[in-house]
Amino acid sequence: MDLDITKMSDVARLEHKRQLSDALSERDIAETALQQATKRYEVGVLSGPEKDAAEIRYQRAVTRVKDLEAIAAGKPAGAAEPKIMDSTFSIAPGETVVIGTSRVKGEQALIALLTAATRPRGTR
Repeated sequence: MDLDITKMSDVARLEHKRQLSDALSERDIAETALQQATKRYEVGVLSGPEKDAAEIRYQRAVTRVKDLEAIAAGKPAGAAEPKIMDSTFSIAPGETVVIGTSRVKGEQALIALLTAATRPRGTR
């Protein structure tokens, strides 16, 4: 069901506005938490999974804001930005990961190769 804010009742519009305000606040809080988690991870006092959880919380908050803004603009939620490719993977130094899609708009495909390089010995 597509929502159209212009067809909502006054109560529904106020509720949407409240939800958007809450979502913006949550996004800002999550962004600050992510920045702090990143700093703590970089100095070694926070584990990778804890930093990843902060990243996921922030991304979910951003998505919620985009969905609510899309509804306010008369677009369906979730249609704000189509993704070409979305992938999560683990990689170790020296490994190469291949990710791809088939048939992006017609007969074209998109393939990405990522190799985790190591720093040569003796360089800083």
